[in-house]
Amino acid sequence: MLFLVSLIGIVYSTQLTLVEPSLTIPSTKNASMPVNVADFGYVPYGRTVSGNLTYIENTCNPLNITLNSTIVLTMGATCKFLAQAMNVQSAGGKMLVIIYNHEEDISNFLLIAEYGSQQSFIPTMMINKADGEFLIEELKTMSIYVSVSFELKQQEIVDLQYFLSSFDLFSYLFLDEFLPFAKQMINKITFDPIYIQFYCKECERTGYKATNQNCISGGRYCGQDPDSNGPLTGRDVILEDLRQICILQKYDLITWWNYMIFFNKLCFNNYQECPSKIMKSISINETTISNCMTSSFVGNNQLLDDNTLLKEQRFKIMRNHQVYWPSLYINGEFYKGDLYLNNANESTVFNVDDFAVLEAICDGFLDDSRPTLCNATGFFSIQDGEIKDQTSSLIIILIWVGISMLVLFLLLISFLFIRRMMLKKVRDDVGSQVDTYLKNYYKMPEAQ
Repeated sequence: MLFLVSLIGIVYSTQLTLVEPSLTIPSTKNASMPVNVADFGYVPYGRTVSGNLTYIENTCNPLNITLNSTIVLTMGATCKFLAQAMNVQSAGGKMLVIIYNHEEDISNFLLIAEYGSQQSFIPTMMINKADGEFLIEELKTMSIYVSVSFELKQQEIVDLQYFLSSFDLFSYLFLDEFLPFAKQMINKITFDPIYIQFYCKECERTGYKATNQNCISGGRYCGQDPDSNGPLTGRDVILEDLRQICILQKYDLITWWNYMIFFNKLCFNNYQECPSKIMKSISINETTISNCMTSSFVGNNQLLDDNTLLKEQRFKIMRNHQVYWPSLYINGEFYKGDLYLNNANESTVFNVDDFAVLEAICDGFLDDSRPTLCNATGFFSIQDGEIKDQTSSLIIILIWVGISMLVLFLLLISFLFIRRMMLKKVRDDVGSQVDTYLKNYYKMPEAQ
């Protein structure tokens, strides 16, 4: 399933540039046009993707052609954008550019794919309708070579802002997979979790004087009901958000991160006493956190009084115009691409180069401040919050596979050699017997 989400206010700086021939795009009056990069697939931050542009009107069905690493331009269609990307990828294309089939500005939308769907390994992006129609017309008479550079602002210390919700399962996938990497670059990053919240418009009109089961502070801070007709409400979500904010404020980042990992594993099916048990198990003082939560309200009534910590969260959300989660900002720029390894678990062995979000974070460092981890290569797995180097294990496995193949090959050669010798002996024996029988036959009277 793929969604087109409105994100008015976010500015995308990535441009598609016409390299050869030199053309002026009517809408921008230069050789570059804005693109909206899809929030799925592999986005190669720190690199430039270039190639000849090939127009294919419809990419909804498998393409019975070989694209030879060209960049595909296609019209927007009713099928899923991810399905189009997969078809282009299968045919050998290196990037997909989709023409938006409406007049609206593409910067108002975010293209995302549902977790667990097929995984694309090429970047996908959208361009405005007028720019796409210009390219289609020019491609009728000439070849066009284009390039797109995927760049992030670089800093000595990388700033990460992560938008999440405490009762959103997908919010924990990135935290679970990125924890071992975060431990190794803890002194090189700042990490600011920002909890998504809503507010009650009707409550605002009446001065936040009414209570709502999905809100606190008179309706200023609300959450989605996590279990519909179950015992939990949106108010529980907001209060858990507040607890997690206090844990980060009173302890260090790794302690907060460990709480999050345990919460994900233990609390979704049995929430009531779960936070207390986790805090005790990892030496978080529950009284300290409770006092932090209480003191963050400007009065004694949590149902009606404002909350300073949640107000700060609201400011961060409004500043980034962010309504979609989980999502990540790297050095103030909205990260596009897969946030996690699709369908990965502790038995999954992956190439560290395939963890796209790690590559993007590494690209956010200045060259002379890159952590050692950013230069790592090879195969890894994530087990109990730690990175396990699987390269040597894979080499051993490959050696044993090679030895096994060699032994099988030698056995096959030996078998064929023995078989050939046996067949030769059988032929010689049969031939000798036939000669004997023929000699005896010609000696018989009847053969005279």
